[in-house]
Amino acid sequence: MGRYSYGLIIMLSLAAGTVSASLLQSLFKVKRQTIFYTAFLDLFATGMFSVLLVYLRTLGKGYGFSGLGAAFGLVAGNIISVYIHNDKPAIVFSSWIVSAPLMYSLSKMACFSSGCCGGEVFGHPVQPAVSVVFFTVYVISLIVFLIAKDKMKACFLAMVLSFIARFVTDFFHYSHAGKIISTEQILVLVAGGAAIVVYAFRRKLPLPREL
Repeated sequence: MGRYSYGLIIMLSLAAGTVSASLLQSLFKVKRQTIFYTAFLDLFATGMFSVLLVYLRTLGKGYGFSGLGAAFGLVAGNIISVYIHNDKPAIVFSSWIVSAPLMYSLSKMACFSSGCCGGEVFGHPVQPAVSVVFFTVYVISLIVFLIAKDKMKACFLAMVLSFIARFVTDFFHYSHAGKIISTEQILVLVAGGAAIVVYAFRRKLPLPREL
C-alpha cells in the first residue's frame, strides 16, 4: 500500500504543479502551444534528473526520486523551452519556478505515506511540517507573481525561500543525526549559490532579453 500511495501522490504533485504553472501562463496570455510543450519538456527533465541524481549519489546502487534533482531538471527544461519558444519567457519561466514549491510540498506527503525521509519536529513527523513550509513558500511566491510587474522577482523569491527551507528542514531528519552539515545541505548551498549568481548576472548571459 505504501508503494502504491507513494507513486500516486508523486503523480498528483506533478499534476498540481503543472496545472498551477499552466493556469498562470494562461492568465498572462502565453500561447497554448508554448504551455503544452513546456509542460512536456519540464516534466520529462524533472523526472529524469530526479532519478539520475539518486542513481549517481548511490553509485548505481539506489533508485528513487530526489527533490534537488527534480529542481535542477525543472530549471534545465525551462531554459531549453524559453530558448525554443521565446514566448513571454519571464512569465513561462517564473510560473514553473513559483509552482515548484507546491510540487515539493505535496510530494513530501508521499514520503510520509511510505515512511521514508523520516524525522521529528518538536515531537511531530517532519514530512508534514516540510509540506506546510513549502506550501507557504508557494503561496508567498504566488502572491508576488500576481502583483509584481517583473515576474522574475517572484522566481528569485521562490528559489531563495525554497533553498533556505530545504537547508533548514534537513536538520530535523534522522539522516542528519551526527552530522554538522549533510551532503544534501552542501548540494543545496551549491545549487542556491549558483542560482543567485545566474540571477544577478542574467543580463550578461546569452538568455532571452526578457529574463
